[in-house]
Amino acid sequence: MSPGVTYDATPDVADETENLYVSSNSADDVKDEEESSSGGVAETNMSTALSDLTQRADALLADLAAFKDYLKTVKQESSVEMAHFRGTVQSELTMLGRLAVQPDSEAARHVARSSNLPFLETVWNTAKASKDLVALQKRIYFDPAATKGYDANSGQATINGRPKRSRHNSTIVDVIANGGRSWTKVSLVTNNRIVFDLAKQGWCSGGSDSEDEDSNRPDQDDDHDIPLVKIARELATAAKTLRVRTQHPTVTLILPRLEPKGRPEIEAIVKECRSLGVSIVHGKDVPTHQPINDVVEIEDNENLLPSLLYPAMRNRRLVSTTEAVDRMREIVSTIGTPSEKARSAILLGEDPSKSSQQLIDEMQQWSAYEVPSTWLLPIKVVDADENAIAAGLPEVANQVLRGQTSINRSVFLYGWSHSITTITSNRTVVKEIETRLNKYEDLDDATWPRIWLCPTARSLVGKEKRGAKKDGDKGAWPLPDSLRREQQRRHGLDVLSVREGHEVADLRPNGYDYADVIAAKLESER
Repeated sequence: MSPGVTYDATPDVADETENLYVSSNSADDVKDEEESSSGGVAETNMSTALSDLTQRADALLADLAAFKDYLKTVKQESSVEMAHFRGTVQSELTMLGRLAVQPDSEAARHVARSSNLPFLETVWNTAKASKDLVALQKRIYFDPAATKGYDANSGQATINGRPKRSRHNSTIVDVIANGGRSWTKVSLVTNNRIVFDLAKQGWCSGGSDSEDEDSNRPDQDDDHDIPLVKIARELATAAKTLRVRTQHPTVTLILPRLEPKGRPEIEAIVKECRSLGVSIVHGKDVPTHQPINDVVEIEDNENLLPSLLYPAMRNRRLVSTTEAVDRMREIVSTIGTPSEKARSAILLGEDPSKSSQQLIDEMQQWSAYEVPSTWLLPIKVVDADENAIAAGLPEVANQVLRGQTSINRSVFLYGWSHSITTITSNRTVVKEIETRLNKYEDLDDATWPRIWLCPTARSLVGKEKRGAKKDGDKGAWPLPDSLRREQQRRHGLDVLSVREGHEVADLRPNGYDYADVIAAKLESER
């Protein structure tokens, strides 16, 4: 997942209170469920009900921990804000634990019935069904007077500056996904709860066939008193005053317990929310999530190749521009070690007589990790003539990349014009591209270049400087490349073992081939 939008907000305990009113089980909702169902906590053994809730809370925490570990593995631990959400789940689990040791009573049953866990589970399931997750339960501050909007991605104000942190002009978004462009709010509000809220306003349904169809909807002036509509209006206002990649975020309300069909008063409320520009998903239409087990089953120990690069590159045709390849050859030739030169030659297919499988087999000899058989080697070198590729570029492309080096222009313009993903670790250039594009308004997604920013950069090892010659002295024999790699590898295992608190498995227990060491030594003495 790529780094997402960072908003100026730090949720606190008060946020939970705001969520509890509409998003969690209120006392009225609990009563609704008791009247409409034949079972529930009131009719079951209290310890059994609490045990079920506790197990579900433990499972939710385990899911969050697995996701956090995955983010750490792919170097994205700071890209998703979930600490507040995890703390809320932990608090819920603690409350259930305290409740379990109390005597069975009506008060205890009421607390169990009004547990916030179903709401938290729905939020997490919604997050798991999304892509490019940014934050969970985030307070968003906005300026209602803004006409163009503060850009939440680049940090640049488009008209009225950064919004002030006022709770009167803020709202909670339960799931921010799609790089910040999708906002989702979850509410477990029920039909009876909405009818109750309407009744407090003195609204009633009914009427003759001759009455205007608008008579079955609440007074527009009173809509703000209905919590669900109030939340929808706040979300819509916030979205209109913020921009992500030049566009306003889309807003969705997830209402799994709401069934408006056949209830004109409920349908009127849903219609009002939709008129504000908010999408409504209710009842059985709520999407289910995909299991995340396959996502988190990824090798740890901070291995860049198996964890990040191989999954990004395998089964994909790889290309690079002439300018970039020439520069790479120059650098490798100047400071590269023997193994780096060998791997470079394999990547670029310097020997055209070798097949892709032969190149993979050779690369395996130089790698401490398994090289995927689906890696499509060699990299194809292409000519990025700007005049030739201009037809495939959007009008803003040349303006955005103005002032960049010829290598950067060739790489990013070629990928942009051919609608292919550019893999890069050049964070500076990527952020500059995003900042310049965010100065425009309402750019279509197709206008943006496809860039996969690798969160970790790796430099060449460089030539060994140990024992350099002085005044004609022979000096100490520098550690050969293979031996130095083995020394670095074992040191890395020791560091990881200390960090993890247990011995980290050695994926290459026999070390490197001794022949490599001898060959490197002989090469260094020539």
